[in-house]
Amino acid sequence: MKFGAKYVKYELNDDQLKLIEHHNNDDDQSTNLDNFSSRSKLLDDPKLFQTIWDIGSEFNRLEEKGGWKLDIKGLEPIELVNSSSQDFSSEWMLDNSRVDNFNVIPPDMVRKISAFIFLNDEYDGGEFDIELNGPSHEIRYKTLNKTKGSLILFQSDFWYRIRPIKSGNLKYLRTSFIGPSYK
Repeated sequence: MKFGAKYVKYELNDDQLKLIEHHNNDDDQSTNLDNFSSRSKLLDDPKLFQTIWDIGSEFNRLEEKGGWKLDIKGLEPIELVNSSSQDFSSEWMLDNSRVDNFNVIPPDMVRKISAFIFLNDEYDGGEFDIELNGPSHEIRYKTLNKTKGSLILFQSDFWYRIRPIKSGNLKYLRTSFIGPSYK
């Protein structure tokens, strides 16, 4: 699709950060839900779900700010990821083709908007790259500045990666807005 803004970066306010803070400090995590993350778990927090939904769906509607006006109906489960330099592997990813690890996306729905919320600053490396340019460009991607509390939204048919962590642990939430298949 790739129309409207290429991505949007939103800074969470103090109340929104407090909502996710207790998840950030929670060490009870299952291991390797997928090959991308080192440790992750699904969060079942209706207030957090609603907060992410409100931000993403509001931007999606705002045509004057580059909103995508996509037909979205819900969110995938929110995944808390804790990646470290010891076991983190980074590859280019495309969310609209990513396997449904949670078996929650109905067959007539697809990922339309990807969302990442970065939860900490205590690491080196872990740059977030999103491919914005085609093969005719020498540099095909842009490295986005991410800070604690930043939410990055982009259409799920953009390639992205998180580069390897050099030291420390990178913690973030990820989810996708889903909607009916494109026609």
